[in-house]
Amino acid sequence: MSEPVDRLLITGGLVFDGRGSPPTRADVLIEGPCITDVAPPGSLDVHDARHLDATGRWVMPGFLDTHTHYDGEVLLAPGLTESVRHGVTSVVLGSCSVSFVTADAEDCSDLFTRVEAVPREAVLPALRELKTWSRPTGWRQFIENHPIGPNVATFLGHSDVRASVLGLGRSVSKERPSRDELDQMESLLSFEPLAS
Repeated sequence: MSEPVDRLLITGGLVFDGRGSPPTRADVLIEGPCITDVAPPGSLDVHDARHLDATGRWVMPGFLDTHTHYDGEVLLAPGLTESVRHGVTSVVLGSCSVSFVTADAEDCSDLFTRVEAVPREAVLPALRELKTWSRPTGWRQFIENHPIGPNVATFLGHSDVRASVLGLGRSVSKERPSRDELDQMESLLSFEPLAS
């Protein structure tokens, strides 16, 4: 016997479809994680759904925040509740060349706190406690097993990769990496699929 699907009927709202069409009054049926119907008000005959009256409100797809510096916050307050409260459903980490993927905790912290006005004393202890990975696959496993509020996509920052291979001091200098060091950086970009 299959599990019952959670159903939610949102009625009476002004629906924005996210594709640039003019908004319209409509009812929206959500079954499990999927929107399964958008119909004129009162036309959906659904009796076994939870009901949410959205009269006088807007109904729209979630917002994508494509430039965040939540890399530190996702470690310390993974619900990202302030963004979620404002309708953000997906965030992108690793902006501005800074990520917590390949460099050691100390260098990640130094890179991050140079870009963000976040005290090193808040970031470094969290990285020392939680960072057990040094490759993209490990980072992905951490993200997938961490209780994060919104969806997460992430860049692998070039400053992170350079610091991992060159050390922080050389990575921010004008010194050019050797061929061998460039090869090491390239190898860090490889992604091993997660086991099913």
